[in-house]
Amino acid sequence: MLPKFSFLKPFFAALLVGGLIFYSQAFPLKKLRETFLRVLKPLMITATAGKEFLGNYPVDDFSEASFASLRFEIEKLKEENALFKRALRFKEENALELKGARVLLYLKSFGQESLLIDQGKNSGIRENDWAVDKDGMVLGRILEAGEDFSKINLASNAGEAFEAEIFPQKIKAVAKGLGGRSFALEFVPQDSPVRVGDFVSIVSPGASRLLLAHISEFKKTGAMAFAEVKAALILRPEILREVFIIVK
Repeated sequence: MLPKFSFLKPFFAALLVGGLIFYSQAFPLKKLRETFLRVLKPLMITATAGKEFLGNYPVDDFSEASFASLRFEIEKLKEENALFKRALRFKEENALELKGARVLLYLKSFGQESLLIDQGKNSGIRENDWAVDKDGMVLGRILEAGEDFSKINLASNAGEAFEAEIFPQKIKAVAKGLGGRSFALEFVPQDSPVRVGDFVSIVSPGASRLLLAHISEFKKTGAMAFAEVKAALILRPEILREVFIIVK
């Protein structure tokens, strides 16, 4: 008999070790953490797939556990095939070079959110490359690229800033991450016809509009030339299983 939810124990172990290793920036630990992550990779893949499939079901005997293990392998193959197909379709539509990657861990520390993925420099991924979901919605940028793993920093994290556009009005702005999956949009004129619910995008060279956020607040500020505008990230990073990196 296997205890109920016992399959989650490896996931939490991977979360702890992955977080401690990946957030360390000390040079002597870089090779060490890559080694640890390679060892943990199969465990994290299985745990990530397993928590969704078995989250509400107890595993009561060996036969059920064996069946679950086989099911994981089948689902993993299906995911890899679907990931490849989506990458091809998105690439054709946007004339971009994309690299599909599996999400291994969702991490949150001191208000900063990030994802650990199973692709890195060996796949052509570099720091500051944009990460999007299967529909081309922006998640964030590569903060750190290892040989076989990378860390995605959410676009809404404090300290992030980039050019953006509010549409359908096509108003240019600067989006600054505030944390908590929100943005401040600067240099938006007060007389702009912006409404709550309008969308915010970025434009990557060679790409169509990449959706980022939606307007959550628009306030006029009296004598000031610009309005106070806030937006909210559309994606929910904690539920993503796969992402695409726009490689340069």
